[in-house]
Amino acid sequence: MFLFFIVSAFSLHTNIHYNGRQPLALKDTNEVQYKVDGTEMTITGDGQVTEDGVVSALQNVGMKKEELTKVSIDGPSVIDGNSFNGCQRLKEVVLSKSVENIQTRAFYMCISLESIDLVNVNSVGPSAFQGCAVLKEVKMYSSLKYINDYAFADCPMIQYIDIPKSVVSLGAWSFVECNAAERLTFDPDCPITSIPKYCFCQLHKITEVTLPKYVSIIEQGAFYHCPELKSITISERVETIGESAFSYCMGMTEFIVHEANPNYKSIDGVLYNKEGTLLLQYPLKRGPTYVLPNTVVEIKDLAIASTVELVNFSCEANSKLSILPTLTFWYAEKLKYVQFPASLTNFSTMPFMDCPTVDYFTYCGTAVGNVKGFLVGSNIVYVHVTDEYPAQSFAGRPVKRDAFCDYHTIHLANEKKVIVEGNDNSKKIGLSLVVVGGIVVVSIIVALFVKISRKKNVSIIDEEINHSKLIADA
Repeated sequence: MFLFFIVSAFSLHTNIHYNGRQPLALKDTNEVQYKVDGTEMTITGDGQVTEDGVVSALQNVGMKKEELTKVSIDGPSVIDGNSFNGCQRLKEVVLSKSVENIQTRAFYMCISLESIDLVNVNSVGPSAFQGCAVLKEVKMYSSLKYINDYAFADCPMIQYIDIPKSVVSLGAWSFVECNAAERLTFDPDCPITSIPKYCFCQLHKITEVTLPKYVSIIEQGAFYHCPELKSITISERVETIGESAFSYCMGMTEFIVHEANPNYKSIDGVLYNKEGTLLLQYPLKRGPTYVLPNTVVEIKDLAIASTVELVNFSCEANSKLSILPTLTFWYAEKLKYVQFPASLTNFSTMPFMDCPTVDYFTYCGTAVGNVKGFLVGSNIVYVHVTDEYPAQSFAGRPVKRDAFCDYHTIHLANEKKVIVEGNDNSKKIGLSLVVVGGIVVVSIIVALFVKISRKKNVSIIDEEINHSKLIADA
């Protein structure tokens, strides 16, 4: 659970309230009546509900805010900041059409509140319902224009988020960690132009999203870690996609981009800039094999991190890839084989960090240098290359000059290489199958790995035992 530390910058002066982006003047008079009956409160009159008014009314009958179970408001137009903050037993709130503005933390941490009907509400202030742990239903109407920062953050039981046409502004983190939400929809004509940072972060059950047609900016982390999100449709107006906007969406199989979008495109479900030179986000559940187009020069940070299906990664012939980001394949749980092109001269730090199944990679270039951080955190034993390297290149891993750099050969036709890993003190077997005409030549390479220190330094004894066996093509 995220911990949110929010410093209020909003005045609690009785003449001011926060309405979206603009402070509005209120009447100087504040004629509000508070009536307490048992654990229920009815509020009427003309003005705004205040925390002082609520506390004073309860004190008159010997009660505390924590004991309230129901509140009905009919007459006041504003619920002031903190009015019902921390009313832990408050289960029901009934708002009449008079209520237009709910201010900062008005119902913050009302952990028993189950539903809210925003029948004529114009603005929901910062953290107004944050931390309402059992809030399941939020009804929004055409009156609603502003949903401010953290408005419904940490409401893990909200089931549906349906943004109406009237909403013109969403706040950052406004629905973060609404874990139970099964649906996120926008009215197609909703005029919002941006999805703020971390607005829909950690919505664990949503499966698809179609953004409103006027959205031009998707900010940092907007849909970060939505693990069941399978696809998202990006309209033609989107101009900017922020860092990690779709990172750790573990169920993502495709990005759908409007063909008229001048800034982005999708190739086989993978998100690129329009020119195809920058890979922005790989759908983490796309499939086991990916061949990077030869137009790609750079891969965005975390764009391929945490893939759940990717096994083989390689690059097209004549690849232009020159830069790898830090932690390129971080937590790629099934990644087995990686091929880097000759164009790659800038090695990143720890590209295979926490990739438990990667056995070896092939580098088809000639860049020489000490890249000790390159294989930190990986299980890689062999590095297959096309040129000679200093002893400590690739963090001292043994280097073999036998790389195969034609991706068609690697993936589609005659030549396949597999390194089968085992535990310390066990035999490691490399198996090569070469198909020539109708004949299969089998070569078995046995390597014995011996643990020689507590630091898990490994001594390598290569015993190449070549057996040729001719098998007639059936």
